[in-house]
Amino acid sequence: MSDTVATLQFNRWRKPVITVLIYGLAGPPLGVIVLMITVIVSFGFTAPSHPMDVSGAIPRLPPLMQMLLFAMPFSYIIGGIQAFATGLIVAAYGMRIAAPGYLVAAIASLITYVGFVILAPHRDIWEYGMMVFVHVIPALICWRIARRFWNEAA
Repeated sequence: MSDTVATLQFNRWRKPVITVLIYGLAGPPLGVIVLMITVIVSFGFTAPSHPMDVSGAIPRLPPLMQMLLFAMPFSYIIGGIQAFATGLIVAAYGMRIAAPGYLVAAIASLITYVGFVILAPHRDIWEYGMMVFVHVIPALICWRIARRFWNEAA
């Protein structure tokens, strides 16, 4: 009888835990990739002069590639808490209400983005718009991965 209870408890927590792990592990690197794509679309293939500009650090690589190499390891420090928080919101919705949809993921990422804005205000309106993409697009990609687990039978 206790095996059945343990199995039920495992199945109850499996989907939310997997969801939080997907968001927490995949979200920050996806955010960096979306950031790089946004910068390329906005500025072309030359990096803007920005505090993160590390163009002299590795002379043989283009500036954006250097930024990517430096930003990827730090993505967990900068975006890890937001990614885990987004995953927690999506997982909590899934546990309490229903299997989370893309709208839940987008709203959860916007909620964590508002927290990010409160803690680290941006300098201009362009950064606000860019950072919305940097938060929402990875959340939707993570949702796309996590929804496979929510669509499974329990």
